[in-house]
Amino acid sequence: MLAVDVTTRRSGFELDMSFQVGEDEILGVVGPNGSGKTSLLRIVAGLDPAMQGRVLLDETRWADTGAGIWLPAERRSVGYVPQGSLLFPHMTALDNVGFGMTEPEKALAWLERLGIADLAGARPAELSGGQAQLVALARAQARSPDVLLLDEPLASIDIANRASIRRTVRRELQSGRQHRIFVTHDPLEAVALADRILVVADGRVSQIGTVEDLRRHPRSRYVAELLGLNLFAGTARGGVIALADGAVLVAAETPDGPAFATVHPRAVSLYTSRPSGSPRNIWRAPVTAIEPSLERVRIEVGGSVPVVAEVTPEGARGFREGDDVWVAIKASEVQAYPR
Repeated sequence: MLAVDVTTRRSGFELDMSFQVGEDEILGVVGPNGSGKTSLLRIVAGLDPAMQGRVLLDETRWADTGAGIWLPAERRSVGYVPQGSLLFPHMTALDNVGFGMTEPEKALAWLERLGIADLAGARPAELSGGQAQLVALARAQARSPDVLLLDEPLASIDIANRASIRRTVRRELQSGRQHRIFVTHDPLEAVALADRILVVADGRVSQIGTVEDLRRHPRSRYVAELLGLNLFAGTARGGVIALADGAVLVAAETPDGPAFATVHPRAVSLYTSRPSGSPRNIWRAPVTAIEPSLERVRIEVGGSVPVVAEVTPEGARGFREGDDVWVAIKASEVQAYPR
């Protein structure tokens, strides 16, 4: 078990996080830019110190500020892939992987494992972003570390190659038995690669759990948006959730007391005139943004209850930014849970 409980401050920013990663577990760390994701990896790797706290790998104390213990990176069994790979520019891919190894002949086996043995003699300047990341991953794995840390492993890879590189990274992560942590800003990567997701906000752990845990009960607007959901917060009683500004949302079932509620954007219907029928939640509000995508169009509606709807391209043709529309949501589509 890798246990992390650290606090540090730099240039007015405070990082204060506590979590655990099991052996053979893949933890994805997501959060806005500047939320502390990279700082967290560097502390675990031993590259940056923590002001207070502990980093424990099973019974081994990598860091314990109360006991005056801080093991530098070279004394920790860590493989670290930073953003941009940071390969030695004057060395070949093979030499980069084998650098510092007692058995450098194993370096070629790692390049073969990742499908890039033909690049053994290439220098970093001759590699694409994806190829360089795979070389960096091979270098990090070659010493069989107990902890593997990856910082935005797919960020520098072009769209055409991202899917194939993601499959390779996923295979490597899933075939290892280390404690594995990777940082990403891409929800698709987090869902595709992680067993659990740790959400960071302003240097704190905002939420942690499986993808299904987060999808079922998001506890912040950031998490809801990450998973493509609308999130509302209010006080519930008798199937009615009182929101801010006096608005209400009717659900088929609610807990009593402070509550969150989620609605999938595809469950939000928009009309140019007041709809008839069974929806329990109907209100009028202005369209604030329309964003086309490959299969659906996201339409953002403002007003006292901001909400996002996803409609077909055909269905979006009748709406324009600035127009007032009628919003309708069935009570059965509102999923409420305690806040």
